[in-house]
Amino acid sequence: MDLKLLTLFFEVAKEKNFSTASETLGLERSSVSRGIAQLERSLGTQLFSRTTRNIALTSAGAAFLREIEPHMQALRGAVAGISEKAGPPSGLLRISVPVDMAATFLAAALAGFAARYPAVRLDVRIENRKADVVLEAVDVALRVVLAPLPDSTLIAIRLSALRFHAYATPALLLRSGYPGSPEEAARLPWLTFRDGHLEGFPRPAGKPALVADDMRFLHQAGLAGMGIVMLPTFLAQADVTAGRLVAVLPELMTDVGELYSVHPPAMRLPRRARVFCDYMIEHLKANPLTPQQ
Repeated sequence: MDLKLLTLFFEVAKEKNFSTASETLGLERSSVSRGIAQLERSLGTQLFSRTTRNIALTSAGAAFLREIEPHMQALRGAVAGISEKAGPPSGLLRISVPVDMAATFLAAALAGFAARYPAVRLDVRIENRKADVVLEAVDVALRVVLAPLPDSTLIAIRLSALRFHAYATPALLLRSGYPGSPEEAARLPWLTFRDGHLEGFPRPAGKPALVADDMRFLHQAGLAGMGIVMLPTFLAQADVTAGRLVAVLPELMTDVGELYSVHPPAMRLPRRARVFCDYMIEHLKANPLTPQQ
């Protein structure tokens, strides 16, 4: 099998676009299209379904990608490892990050990283869904993990512990009364995350006043005085300092979950991804996401 054809397939499968893949490879679009057609003929199956505007992997194409992806990543890692030894980390680093992190601490962290490694270019994808780091060619995905990591072929590196607390506006507590116990707090309106109840917090006595699947929306609803909201401390800290939110009951603070950096499976991470993880661990140690006791 011609490695050049596999490279063409791998890039087109990642980009889901012939033109983008052509630009990445430095080839004419027609050359990439002919190469894919040649690969399909040699395999005796169609790998992509094509329309005038879009392409998508067929079931055979998706299965083929799953088979070759670890080997292509390993090969690229080996090549990158050799070339990077000649100089500082460089190239494009694709990062997937949740919206709440992008809106709080990440920009300052990336500014420091960019100053230290100016040859690394950053492509930050801000999204609340879990990106498929393999199929979407993501180098680093920052993920909040609330339970033990499932078995996976992905590489996961722990960056920081996370802490959640219950918060409410001063006006809500003045109107409803400051709860003296978790049992009293449970009787107040609660705003909760759709993924489930966090251990360490009282369950609302009735149904939650609001359920949502975006932490920043819950944050804004809490600031609007709709109820008690469970938030990561890094998201609420500025509002507590400014007096817009009040932490409700010390016992309602709990260490739950951890922040991980998740990477595609490979024999070795690209150097730019490895130094990014090292930098984030260093940055979060100096600027912790959890308040100091």
